[in-house]
Amino acid sequence: MDRRHLVFGSVVCGALLLGACAGGQKGPEMAEAPKIEDSWLARVPAQDLGNVEQARTERRMAQDEVNRAQVDVSDAENQLKVSESKVAAADSQVKAAESQVEAAKQTGDQMRIQEAERNLEDRKLAAQAAEQRVEMEKARVDAAKTRHQLAEARLGTRDVMVSRAEYETLRAQGDTRVADIDPTRFDQAIADRRAAEAKLEGQLAEKERSVIAAQSKYDDLQYQLQARQPQTSPAG
Repeated sequence: MDRRHLVFGSVVCGALLLGACAGGQKGPEMAEAPKIEDSWLARVPAQDLGNVEQARTERRMAQDEVNRAQVDVSDAENQLKVSESKVAAADSQVKAAESQVEAAKQTGDQMRIQEAERNLEDRKLAAQAAEQRVEMEKARVDAAKTRHQLAEARLGTRDVMVSRAEYETLRAQGDTRVADIDPTRFDQAIADRRAAEAKLEGQLAEKERSVIAAQSKYDDLQYQLQARQPQTSPAG
């Protein structure tokens, strides 16, 4: 392959990547709703803007949900970092416990050896729990990101519903600027976004199941750790 073919291939790949990014979350097949300018509603009496205001209120609520979902992503990512930092500490404790076992063996004291080996088993189980905690937090981050994507998809739907409410209000006012707009374009745009929402809802449900499974494994390891702790007799 000569240099020209290499350059051409690189350009084509770049164009494909840009096209994929331009599609964004909506995807290239998603219908676009007609654009309604905010200024067109300037002369509409306030009492006739009820449906528009309701749609805008619902859109603001959807935006709030996006903001909360983004905070949840950040919180989950921060918790993951904390959990990851604890893995290194747990691994260090395992190495220290291994050294204690070797030192105990040098003494020939069977009781000391057994105690050191039991401590090593505890440290290994704790390290396993720390690693599982990381897997659980990764699952939570993944779910949080999908929940954020779903919130953004719902916001996109509300954007179109605001435009549709504005269109219907302007049409009722006899505004000629919307006379040529096909109202079915709003319906198609909403239907496409609802379909995208449904797909994300399915993905979120799957990711939440992964969180539950990871949590269950972590809880089981924690239970094993607690069961290995020496039981103290009640006073009296």
